[in-house]
Amino acid sequence: LTDPKELEYIGISDYFTENNICLIEWPDHGEGFLQQPDLICKLDFAQGGKYREIEVVANSHNGEKVLKGIKS
Repeated sequence: LTDPKELEYIGISDYFTENNICLIEWPDHGEGFLQQPDLICKLDFAQGGKYREIEVVANSHNGEKVLKGIKS
């Protein structure tokens, strides 16, 4: 994206429904057009870059429900 307004043209609002999970890379590029995330995923290198680690943090009640389902 070169401008956050481009999200309107690709129909971003159609993706955000109750039964969808949308993963957005570089959400700051859509600032002002994207809603607050339910989950925040942070990727990092581990063991000298040999592996990747992911940290998933709930950012809403819906995010907490999703994490609870993943951990079950």
